[in-house]
Amino acid sequence: IAPNGSPRPPSRPRARRPRPQAAMAVERTSVDTVPWFGTKSHSQREVTLTVFGNGERLTLPVEVTTKVYEVKYLIGERLGIEADSLSFVVKQSSSYRKLLDVEEVRSCTVKGISSWTRAKAQYPHPILIIGAGHMGLRQALSYLREGITSFSVIDRLGKVGGVAWVENANRTSKLQTELGAYHLQYGQDYKLPRSSMKTWPTRDELLVHFKEVADEFGIMPHVQLNTEVAKIDVIVNERDKPTYAPGKQHFEVLTRRAFRDN
Repeated sequence: IAPNGSPRPPSRPRARRPRPQAAMAVERTSVDTVPWFGTKSHSQREVTLTVFGNGERLTLPVEVTTKVYEVKYLIGERLGIEADSLSFVVKQSSSYRKLLDVEEVRSCTVKGISSWTRAKAQYPHPILIIGAGHMGLRQALSYLREGITSFSVIDRLGKVGGVAWVENANRTSKLQTELGAYHLQYGQDYKLPRSSMKTWPTRDELLVHFKEVADEFGIMPHVQLNTEVAKIDVIVNERDKPTYAPGKQHFEVLTRRAFRDN
């Protein structure tokens, strides 16, 4: 009741002010936060790349914002060539135009390759494998499987197997890695020699295995035992080429006879 005796009007509930909310963190755009080649759309399409000269085609699924250089890098990595050696050309009206690396890739003609199949490197000099141990014999077997025969294997010992098994191991030594991942024919093209070897074969069993495989698959005609390296000279043929390029350099190896009692 008010002081003059009249009834007091009902009080209204006081409205609460909304509490101030913390400002949302805004990520600043910088070189470190922007994805490679910028922000991309993830919509997809197919582009057809045609080899210049033979018409061999390759269809790739790409995002619409995929750049020419990205596809060049992928092709170069797959075919073992430099990405900068490739050119993407499109027909524009009555002429042809070379696509820039920063343009979005589209169906085009590719210059700089002869096929979508990776070509085998051609070396002007024969290959030398130093050491007729496990890895040396595996490499020789790989060459023969690929049809490469211009190689030799030398070892200063009188038998294949390498220093680890011929000299360092004794008759009680056993393989610490399971046979399934260590035998010379390890790979999908060969069978596991389970019938003739144990899971953890001994030194003598492994040496017999190395010799049998080398004879069976034709490695021994390429092997020169009791031969060691006396000198190696690096001969640079073309200084402008990268180190891994065929023909960049070769080695001149001088060998000599090494007679051992094993």
